Amino acid sequence: MVRTQYLLEYLHDVQLRQMVNAQTVKSESYNDYLKWIFFYNNGVIADNLQYAQEKIIEYAHLLSNMAIFYNANEMTRILEELKQEGHSFAAEDVGHLSPFRKGINRTGYFHLDVSRKAMPLHSGEALFEEEQKIE
Repeated sequence: MVRTQYLLEYLHDVQLRQMVNAQTVKSESYNDYLKWIFFYNNGVIADNLQYAQEKIIEYAHLLSNMAIFYNANEMTRILEELKQEGHSFAAEDVGHLSPFRKGINRTGYFHLDVSRKAMPLHSGEALFEEEQKIE
């Protein structure tokens, strides 16, 4: 009964269909990004032990979330720099940007300098005028 009622509402309400479609696209984008991050063995988990499979999946999620966090922070930093240079942009335009960028080096050599101070996180609060802030 509930499912039928929802389907009828879905067919009738254009805004609901647009919202569901937008969320589906976001979810599929994340899944595609996760597949791109987890490229080892073509994404096939060869281990038959459930705990080992779960661990590999959790590591893949952790890596993808770290990369998304890094991309979002860098995008915000760049937008803040552009704003300081006098550029302006609408919140709606920034809303079309995606942190699912595939510009990281998945197989390269990475040097970890533990003596280097961490860069501050960028909140993006100063990007828009008061009436345009995204909640």
